[in-house]
Amino acid sequence: MAIGDLRVAAGVSSTHLAQRFKELIDVTPKRLARTYRFAATVFAINPAGPIDLGDLAGGAGYFDHAHFGHEFRALTAVRLDEALAASLTHAGWAGR
Repeated sequence: MAIGDLRVAAGVSSTHLAQRFKELIDVTPKRLARTYRFAATVFAINPAGPIDLGDLAGGAGYFDHAHFGHEFRALTAVRLDEALAASLTHAGWAGR
């Protein structure tokens, strides 16, 4: 559900919705949606198969691979390429 749709369904302003969300669950609706989208995208990565980051990012609603990469670094403090290389090496898939 889009945040705007949630606001309409609740019958409140965007500001009020964000404030209540923050009071009740300690994050704004936008932050929760951002975190959920990011987690769903990361969990969709199959390190045993080929990884097309453009398709992965686009399928998750990111504008492109670079947008997902920026989001990855913002939320983890690690570059996406470094995380993938470490993950593949750990899983025994180095050199793929």
